[in-house]
Amino acid sequence: MNKLLISLIIFNLALFSTSALGQESEVISYDEGIIKNVLVTLFFYPNKEALHAAVCAAMDGDEYACSGGFVGFSACERKPEKNIAYCDIWQLAPSKVDGDNTLTLGHELMHGVAGPNYHSD
Repeated sequence: MNKLLISLIIFNLALFSTSALGQESEVISYDEGIIKNVLVTLFFYPNKEALHAAVCAAMDGDEYACSGGFVGFSACERKPEKNIAYCDIWQLAPSKVDGDNTLTLGHELMHGVAGPNYHSD
């Protein structure tokens, strides 16, 4: 099994403006509240086929999870009353500093911070 498992990494996040990255983006909605403590288990894969097979199996054959139309996937259980979220993140292994796979990791992590609706329209 070609995956790198990094388990139980606790992120205490400091939130910052996306304009600091030099890019204009959509404003993040925190309708479900902000979670600052996210316990993450990461699963990295060398290619899309291995990623898609692992996500499909982990999500018990869920239609979207088995669609293969993604490069990263997260399943997060948010507990706003305790200011904590537990997230499993599956994605292609990052291979370049600040490359697409690194951005994907940040995106999937933000589902734990901001909620499941962390997507542009």
